Order: sequence, then structure tokens, then C-alpha cells
Amino acid sequence: MLGAGSAFSHATDGGGVATTANAATWRMTEQSFPGTFPIEEQLRFLLRYAILAPSTRNSQPWRFTVDGNAVLVRADPTRWQPVADPGRRELHLSLGCALENLLIAAGCVGYRHTVAYFPEPHDRNLAAVTTFSPGPRPSPSSRPEITLETLQARHTERRPFSAHAVPMETVEHLRAIPGEPGVRLELSDATDRRRQVDVLNVRALGTLFGNTEYRDEVARAVGGGSFGGAWLANQVGRLALQHISIARRLARQESQALLSAPLIGVIGSLADGPAEQVRSGRLLERLWLTATAHGLALQPLSQALQVPSLRVELAARFPAAGSYPQQFFRLGLPASRSVHATPRRPVEDVLTNGDVVPRERASGQ
Repeated sequence: MLGAGSAFSHATDGGGVATTANAATWRMTEQSFPGTFPIEEQLRFLLRYAILAPSTRNSQPWRFTVDGNAVLVRADPTRWQPVADPGRRELHLSLGCALENLLIAAGCVGYRHTVAYFPEPHDRNLAAVTTFSPGPRPSPSSRPEITLETLQARHTERRPFSAHAVPMETVEHLRAIPGEPGVRLELSDATDRRRQVDVLNVRALGTLFGNTEYRDEVARAVGGGSFGGAWLANQVGRLALQHISIARRLARQESQALLSAPLIGVIGSLADGPAEQVRSGRLLERLWLTATAHGLALQPLSQALQVPSLRVELAARFPAAGSYPQQFFRLGLPASRSVHATPRRPVEDVLTNGDVVPRERASGQ
């Protein structure tokens, strides 16, 4: 139920059950990469890592087109959740996470890239066009920090974190992760700031779950099996979420989880356009994957961002992240390693021929 309250449900978590087909999605190996095949086939294979990205309530709101050595990343508007996300901020964050997975996977097998964000002014669903070119493949002696295995290991931790502090050396390493233009990261280990954000989160839950349309939208996501799990459990969860009293239960659970976190943080931006939101999603995923490589776990919490007045208050508490907070999160050492794979759409279901963008419009930046 906690996952239903949080805006994001991601790769692996304690609430999902892996079917045989879904488990295969998570068990790719680098040896399976079709390195001798045409680049189109190689890019289609790399999209198997893109679809492992986190997304709002596991909505997976993306579609991809492979055009020669370019990949078009599109929003799937049928998976947009307009009540919780009227401005499409969370949809764009989800697309940014998928894009970052694709770029990291491509780098692991030796591809360079350029990215153009929203290259067609009249096509709001075309979020990015990425053009790939061959580059040197990392040698075994220069193994990157984030590997293909890291993409498969990343998960959301909804339970309280371990009481152990994150080593300061690791904290500084996370703070030094390079951001996208106009995007900022702020981390905090201050107890008083955790308590302040907890108050905002509780207020947000009360506001959001007081809205019948919001409860219904969350209930549909849970009842539809977005988080995995048995059909009966999903239907029980769906019915429970249609009652406003669920907000109190969610508030208690999320307070316990939030206050256990040794680190909290915000990814924000200097402007609040779609491109900044996609870039924020890229930084979120890069931070998440780096944390995973260091044995840490992360959970995004977005309720305060879904209430405009509380988003302003959150910005005031994290001024170094910029004027527009895009994603709040908690980060720490997981108390256990028990995780299960949440469902993923097969890559064949998210591939489309689509409209090809003229190549000169996709030269990147």
C-alpha cells in the first residue's frame, strides 16, 4: 500500500511478484548483446535496459522509435496520470529515467551519444532524439562505476532504512555527480529538515486523498496490477484506496520510513519546462544508480510536489536545488535485500515505427 501512496513505483520492490516472463526481462547478460548485428538491432537490444527504468506508479509511459543510429523517446499519453500529474512533470521525469538508462547501457558497450530535447515544437510527446556513434568500449581494467548489472539491481526501498549512517566519503561522491544543464541536486543529513519535510508529506497526503478523483486514479493503478502481486490482493488494495481513511495509514508508514533515512534530498531546476523535467529525471536515475553501486537504496516521495503550495514550501527548504523542486527522495542503507521484480512491458510493446524526425533536427546538444 505504501507504493500506492508514493508517486513512483520502480524496478524492484517488496511488493511485486516476478512471473517467468517478467523475470526474464531482468536476467539479460552482456554476452547476449548482438555486437555483430546492424546498429538498429543493437539499439533495440539496449532498449531492454531502458524499460527497466522507474516510472510514476510503474506506469511505464514511454514509447521508442529506432531510426538508423537514432532513438526517439516519446511519451505514451495513454499512460499519463492527469489527476496526480496535471503538468506532466512526473511523466517527464519517468522519460528522463528511461533515457538515462539507455544512454548508460549504450556507453557500457562503447557508444557515444548526442541528445536533442523536444526537437519538434508542435509535438509535445517527442521528448528526446538521441543519436549514437561508435566509441571505445570500456576495458576490463576501466570498468565503469555503473554497469549493466547495476541497471538490473536498482530497486525502490519502501521499508525503513538501516540505522547505519552513510559514510561521508560516499555522501560527497553522490554530491559530486554531474548534473544536466540547469538542474541541481541538494542532499541533507539534518534531522530537523527530515521532520519539516515529514510534516509537508503528511499535509500533502491529507489533501490528495481528500480528492475522490485522486483516490480513484491511484486505485486504478493498484487494481490493474501495476505493482505486481496477486489479483485478489490488488483488488483488495484498490478497494481500500477508495476510502479517505487510507491517508492516515499511509502517513504513518511514510513518516516511519522518511524519519529513518540518514539522507534526504531534492533534485530541482532553475526553470520548470519539459526539458528541465526530463533532465531532472536523468539526474535522478544517475544518482539512484550510483547509490545502488555503493550498496545504497533510494525511494522517491512526491506527494508534497503534487500540491502546488507545498511544492513552494519544499523549495524554500532546499534552496540549493533551484527554484523548482522536481523530485524529493530519501536515501540510505537497506535493512534487507529481499526484493522482487515488478512487471515490465516487453520491449516489443513499446517499439513503434512512428514519425521519423529529420536527421538535421536531431543533431543534439
